[in-house]
Amino acid sequence: MTDKLMMSEFKQAGFISFGIFLFLISIIPPVNISVDGNSMFWVGVNLVTQQSFESSSLLGAIGVGGKYYSIWYPLLSLIEIPFIACGFLVAKLMHLEAYKINIALVFCFLLQTLLVTFTSFFFFLVLKKINFNFKNSFLLTLGLVFGTYYLVYVRSLFADCLLTFIVTASIYLILCGRSILSIGILSLLAILAKPTGIFLGPVISLYLIIEKKYSWQKKIIPLLGTIVGFVLYGYYNYIRFGSMLNFGSRPSLSLFYFPVGIIKHVLAPGYGIFWFNPVLFLAPFGLYLWLKKPCKDFKFFLMLASVFFGIYCFWPAAGWDWGSRHLLVILPVLFIFIGKMLETKFKKLYLILIFIGFIIHLPTIFSFYERYYFEAAHTTVSVKEIHWNPKHSPIIRVWPSSMHQIRDALKTDVKGLIQKSVYREKERSFEESLSLKLVALWWWVLPGVGLPRGVGIFIFLCLILGSYLILRKTYRVGIKNENSSY
Repeated sequence: MTDKLMMSEFKQAGFISFGIFLFLISIIPPVNISVDGNSMFWVGVNLVTQQSFESSSLLGAIGVGGKYYSIWYPLLSLIEIPFIACGFLVAKLMHLEAYKINIALVFCFLLQTLLVTFTSFFFFLVLKKINFNFKNSFLLTLGLVFGTYYLVYVRSLFADCLLTFIVTASIYLILCGRSILSIGILSLLAILAKPTGIFLGPVISLYLIIEKKYSWQKKIIPLLGTIVGFVLYGYYNYIRFGSMLNFGSRPSLSLFYFPVGIIKHVLAPGYGIFWFNPVLFLAPFGLYLWLKKPCKDFKFFLMLASVFFGIYCFWPAAGWDWGSRHLLVILPVLFIFIGKMLETKFKKLYLILIFIGFIIHLPTIFSFYERYYFEAAHTTVSVKEIHWNPKHSPIIRVWPSSMHQIRDALKTDVKGLIQKSVYREKERSFEESLSLKLVALWWWVLPGVGLPRGVGIFIFLCLILGSYLILRKTYRVGIKNENSSY
């Protein structure tokens, strides 16, 4: 890697995101726990095997023709198709067809890893576009991935990583001041990724109107993209449930919940985004600095964060989440706010908070955070208590539960367990949750398919070392280039 190669911001972003990618693929889990993710995964499986939008009977709702369909979102299932097909092909070539579903699942985790990798790529470019120096851009990009619950949700099959990628890519294209058609396409995809993505296109169009960018015809392209996306989503609903407006479940938005929602999403001891991502305590102070001296696109950042934060504050429902998962989509914008603090004397505090964040999420690399929810349910501790009572907060309780999972994993024979663990029973029974008795890393289950665990551990360590070396070299050369340019 030469200095000349590092002169381009695109190459800098590429090396940084590749270093992140190597680390993230080293911690891919062998199974997925969430009902949402498994339901969308089975849609992808059925599209590959049967060319049907059906899901598993355990993971769907009864729809057209008495068949079972996922109540979740179409885009992730569609994007998973080539990854599932590759998983099936690898299983066939390795004579492991009995485990083809499990291998396809791991390939879908690779997709999640790629989504986060490309999000970090575009996020670095966004930071450079708004004139952050290389060092601060580097630290913010790594902090976004390694110091927040991004590290947790990249190891799941929720649709939030997909929506976050779409939003971050849209921000970059807006800052570039071109490719309005691409922005329209992303606005279309946003609603297919997750229904709350319906707000992306209108927010972009409103911003373009306020800032008087582009002609009137171009200003409405993001809005038109959203409308087309809504129609396509309606068609997906029609295929599943016989009505364009039947999403399979009713939205539970409540105007009266808004004040409580603000507190819950921000500061609830077992759910608030600030506790699970302590670096975000710097965001309000960074926002204040931005307000004193805003950049020309600051209004756009503020509009995006406000809309996506606001809509979820009306939503009282919350499940087995590691922090306020739905706010993952605004993390890049919040880190832009935090970036102002790095231009002051608070850079060391930022690094300390990022390190604390990494330690908070560390147990979830070796275990599934859902293990604690299973244990809590087994002892009649409610989800409400977990979210609001500090002594039941997952941040604290995940440590003993992760030790329990590792203890059980050491006593569990992975042979015969793998195929069962891909199925997610609706009943949240601790005894039936076989996947919570595994170490939550891909190499742990290798003996189950006849491969030595030691080889997997060696690859795991090599990937982490490679990630470190690439990121260290990129940082050193980037700093050198930046200093030589002055």
